Parts: sequence; structure tokens; C-alpha cells
Amino acid sequence: MRSLVPCRLDRTRAGVLAVVLLAAVAPAQRAGSPTVVPAEFAATEAPGLAFWPAAPFPMHHQLVLDANWLASQVHGPIDGIRVRRNADPGGDDAVGGRVHLALEVGLAATSAAAASPVFADNMAGTPELTLQLTLDLPARPSPTIAPASWAEPDAVLLPFPSPVRVRGAGLCLDLRTRPAVDPGTGVPLAPYWPVDAWIRPPEQPLEPLGGGCGIGALDVTTTGVEGLALAGTATFQLATQRTDGLATLALGLDLPVPGGEQRIELGALGAPGCTLHLWPLALLPAPLTALPRTPSRGLALIEERIPNLPAFASVGLRSQWIIPDPGANALGAALSPAHRARIGTATPPGHAWIMADGDADATHGVVWTDRIPVLAFD
Repeated sequence: MRSLVPCRLDRTRAGVLAVVLLAAVAPAQRAGSPTVVPAEFAATEAPGLAFWPAAPFPMHHQLVLDANWLASQVHGPIDGIRVRRNADPGGDDAVGGRVHLALEVGLAATSAAAASPVFADNMAGTPELTLQLTLDLPARPSPTIAPASWAEPDAVLLPFPSPVRVRGAGLCLDLRTRPAVDPGTGVPLAPYWPVDAWIRPPEQPLEPLGGGCGIGALDVTTTGVEGLALAGTATFQLATQRTDGLATLALGLDLPVPGGEQRIELGALGAPGCTLHLWPLALLPAPLTALPRTPSRGLALIEERIPNLPAFASVGLRSQWIIPDPGANALGAALSPAHRARIGTATPPGHAWIMADGDADATHGVVWTDRIPVLAFD
């Protein structure tokens, strides 16, 4: 299963986890071959998908690209940036539409590993170029061959009016996207055009600790954890049939217990057969929100930045979601399955992606160092 960078709002809680541990653009492909980064995905589908530069919602994103990482792959001036659509066989059709983009390209004020969730802190001085663009995305059927072509209509190009040169300094790409409004209805369009993206696989898989309880009425409840690595952003995800209310993530350390196991039986609280498989050090609430393409399913997210401190390497974490469900028991709660995982020690790869989905004017975002859209520099 491929990993999707989900729609998310700016919900970062700084420090909690540390305590617990583009004019219309439709030009023809230019002559010559673009330089693809990461280079290993020039002719291979990457293990992920993401929304960049367009999305079915407003967004403010930044890419911070380190000088050494760029210099090792990009040689010469950059005349534009190209992205290709996700081509996971059997994936969804791409829904076309128009979006308005504002793109600024300038020198990075920080390294990727030290990228700030505050957008204004990541670009040094005045941008080298500023573009106001309207991008028309074509509708495309579900792909049958991967990867997609770097040519239209399976790719889009953001052309620069003048070349940007890599001069031994990192780059910061600041992008604001707003879907266009349907002139007939006045309703914003919702183009669905995910692009190919690299997402670092986890160093260690999630290990199940115990099943959930009371979730029969909630259909299939699934959980996931991404980004567990130093300088990364850990994302704890819950998908369930409930689409309203507040879910709560119980988070604790994976510590040995002499002669036993971490567990809290909730029968005395009105939830017989329900067990928390951890000793909570934090209880983090997150709203359940209906997914745009599957409105009968709800998604809750908790996003936490992991400090780049060697002391946190290999620290084990336990997590389990508490889901509101008045019909489940007297406590009015169901529990997801519990898992544990360890914080990875992978070195940040030289790029950071700062995301604020849902608001093109957001001043803060969530910092990711374990993913990047597959880019082609023309």
C-alpha cells in the first residue's frame, strides 16, 4: 500500500513529543532531459503520493533544499520545475480543474534539518523570483503504467521567467495554492491531482500490542504512524467510520515492567473488555474530520516534531486511540488497536517540506524531513 500525505491543518503541538520521550500553464515539454530529484526516481515510481503544486483545498507549502543536496544532483541553472502525476496502478482517476498559484523562489535561511514551522523564518531576504500563475490540470484516467511520463498531459511544468542558479546555497520554494471558483456556481473547484512523491519507509515496522474494543459499530478502524525519526515529524493517524467528535491519542513510553506488562483495564469505568496497552504520559485530542473522497470515513491526526537529539534515538513509543462512541459501552468510548514503534536514527536527507493544508495564508506549518515530491528541474 502506498502512503498518502493526507490533508492536514496546522495542528503542531511544539514540544509534546519531546516531553514524552503559477497566466495559464500548459507548455510543451522542453528539449533535453530534466534533472530529476531524487535521482533514483527519474524512471521509477516513488513510494508515495502528495499534493504539490495543486490540491483540492487551499494550502501554503515550502520546500527547503540544502546546498549540498542540490549541488550533488542539479548542475546548471534551473529554468522551471516539473512534476508528474502519481501512477500507482489501480489508483484513482485524476480530476482536472484550475488552481491559482503564487510561487516564490529564494535562498534558504536555514538547513533542512533546522527548518522552522514558521514560514517567514526559512527564506533569506527577498525572493529571487516571484510568480503568479494559473494552472489548468487535465483530467486523466487511472494509470496502467508506472511511472507516468514527464511530458503532458501526465506532467505539468512551472516555468521560470528567468533562470535560477544554484550558487552553493540552499533554496527555499514558497508556494501558495488556491482552487479556482466555478463561475456558474460560485463554489471552489476541487481538482484531485496527486503527484509522485518519495516518502522514507519506516526503519522498523509497527508492532501490534493488543486489539481494540467496542469498534464493531465503527466498521473497520485503522491506525498508522509515519515520520518516526530524528528531526522528523511523527504523524499518528486514525481512520474510522465516525466522522465527528474528538478522538484522543494515548501516548506513552515502551518501558519494561518487572513481572508484567503495561495495561490498564477499563471495565471499572464502564468499558468491560477494553484495555489500554500503555501507561499514558500524554492524552492528545484531535478532531475527527470526514475525508473529502470518502465522506463516510473520518480521519484524526496528531503531528509532533521529533527533536534532532541523539538521546531520543531508538526510544520506544506506545500509542492507542480512544474513540468517542456512545453506543459502545457505559464509558461511551471505543479503543483502537495499540502499537509500539521506535524512533529511527536516519540522517535527514537534505530537504524539508513545511505544510499547512486548508489555509493559503497560514503563517505556520508542519515540518517534514522524510518526504519530498519527485521534482524535475528543467
